Amino acid sequence: MPGNKPNYSRMDVLRTLLLINKNTSRVELVEKINLGEGTVRSILDLMKDKELIISTNKGHSLTRKGLNFIKEINSIIEIKDIEFNEIYPGMNKSVILIKTRERKRISFEHRDIAVRHGANGAIISQFKEKLIIPCPNIDFKKTYPNDYDNIISSIELKRENILVICFANKKENAEKGAFAVSLEISKKLDNIISKIC
Repeated sequence: MPGNKPNYSRMDVLRTLLLINKNTSRVELVEKINLGEGTVRSILDLMKDKELIISTNKGHSLTRKGLNFIKEINSIIEIKDIEFNEIYPGMNKSVILIKTRERKRISFEHRDIAVRHGANGAIISQFKEKLIIPCPNIDFKKTYPNDYDNIISSIELKRENILVICFANKKENAEKGAFAVSLEISKKLDNIISKIC
């Protein structure tokens, strides 16, 4: 008889893994990712089974294998903390830089993925000579000039890099949306997470 379906998503596993440092407590993780304690315990058990973390009475820490996973993930994506004033003011945002150097097709479907995972919406842009929002071919600099300048001064963008900006009423929904889009766009990231769950 099959077991119960887990009550967490691949995005929750990725968010949790990226938050674990030396001696990170379960309570700390519950507060940061806003999931129930039982759900976080299940994610941590999964990570222990995969030998990505060790747990002691002081908290949870990454193993060498876990550190290698983080290193791989960080070679593909980078979570950015950027303040925006023009892009959906008053909403929580999550920003992920996908460090691809390959040409990728960006479409409305990617925004829809973010929405299905809890975000209110998403702006997904690709860097050519400047940041372009490919669907419906919006010039980022003209539409959001101050936020554009803030991004350019905060991030070292390379040709074909993709910037995912998700917004939502709750921070965790913006994060889930941004991670869902990143997993869809980057097959390398998707393959890494598939090794965990």
